[in-house]
Amino acid sequence: MLEQKHTLLVGFDLCSNKSQISCFNKNTFEPVSLIADVINDSEMISMDIAVNVKTGEWYFGEEAVDNSAFSEDITLLENFLDYVKKGETIPLGDNSIDSVEVLARFFRKYLSILKRYFPSETIKKIVVTVEKSNAIYVKTIFKALEKIGIEKERVSVIDHSISYVYYALSQKKELWMNDVALFDFGSEGLKYYQLSIDRKHRPITVSVVCTDYSQQLSMDLFGVIYVEQLRYIFETISRECLYKQIVSTIYVTGKGFEKSWADGVIKNLCVGRRAFKGQNLFCAGACYAAREISGEANHFEDYMFLNEDMIKGSVSVKAYADAKDSEIYLVKTGTAWYEAELSADFILDDETPGTKEVEVIVRNDLLNAKSSYIIALEGLNVRPNKTTRLKIRVKFIDATTCVLTIKDMGFGDFAKATNRVWEKVIEMI
Repeated sequence: MLEQKHTLLVGFDLCSNKSQISCFNKNTFEPVSLIADVINDSEMISMDIAVNVKTGEWYFGEEAVDNSAFSEDITLLENFLDYVKKGETIPLGDNSIDSVEVLARFFRKYLSILKRYFPSETIKKIVVTVEKSNAIYVKTIFKALEKIGIEKERVSVIDHSISYVYYALSQKKELWMNDVALFDFGSEGLKYYQLSIDRKHRPITVSVVCTDYSQQLSMDLFGVIYVEQLRYIFETISRECLYKQIVSTIYVTGKGFEKSWADGVIKNLCVGRRAFKGQNLFCAGACYAAREISGEANHFEDYMFLNEDMIKGSVSVKAYADAKDSEIYLVKTGTAWYEAELSADFILDDETPGTKEVEVIVRNDLLNAKSSYIIALEGLNVRPNKTTRLKIRVKFIDATTCVLTIKDMGFGDFAKATNRVWEKVIEMI
């Protein structure tokens, strides 16, 4: 029996219409997209999945569509990813099925592709990239992968904007000396991403802003209006996006750009710039991310990636540790707000000034700004010194609103917990 080795660095682009899988090639130092559909020689993974309600048998891709069309017992789980994103159960005949179970089946089916290429190796790190992430979606992905034996420590989830950053910055440096543009025309319509690098800060800040143009240009327009009109709309949008912008490189991706209707516009945008068109950008970006996050490379240790979901500041608590005043960081800059949930225990020391209150410090590293908040522990029971344990918990409502709670945990048999809670809502700088 071959020994299984945790060596594979995998990127998985999980999308509503099509998905892709890639693996990092350590000889060429590049991600390689894997063939998912051997019959059609396609890298694209179908999102069609069906189940036989009587036998419990599962079907995928064309087989799922064909079988569900000819048997009443086989139900096609249409748009199953919409339920996964919300953590809801998926309708199945007169019953329903857990979305974690469906996603786990999906991952098991298509991660088995790796065995075809690497029979004696297993995943060291898999990065799943999604169009738009949220707390429920991320947790469901973790649970689904854990259900098939891939522990949370070997998994990361990033959205397309951060996957794009990993991809763009993994190319030759001359391609990202200035800003980098991306036009993504997927099933939800056209989106424009612009990547900017601030080299004056340390760490170097890489920010990406996404603008949604799906109201102006969507997949629904194909076959409804003339190609010339489509071309005119895209040209108008692209010129608006790039007006007075210093952009080194333009990337174009998405199903909407598969045909050549926009090639003339793209060519005209290339005056003084480089342009690249392809369908595996996000998947390859996730693969580059897997290499970096796994620790097999440290190309970006001096960089901080930021998008609209990431917290632009840090939250710390003033404390006394190791015989000196210290700051214990609860949240650091660059953390996705829906993942920024942390708690820590502290013990009050009456010999330290200000022990009946907690000082919270909020910093914005980008603006070099700092604010201090004092939370008075009103009503706290009087106890002997060092016999009060507090649990401080940080959670974010969105990228700019932090909710900090402090709970009296007592001190074992010496002091019973009152479970009294103090709460402070903090607007990030």
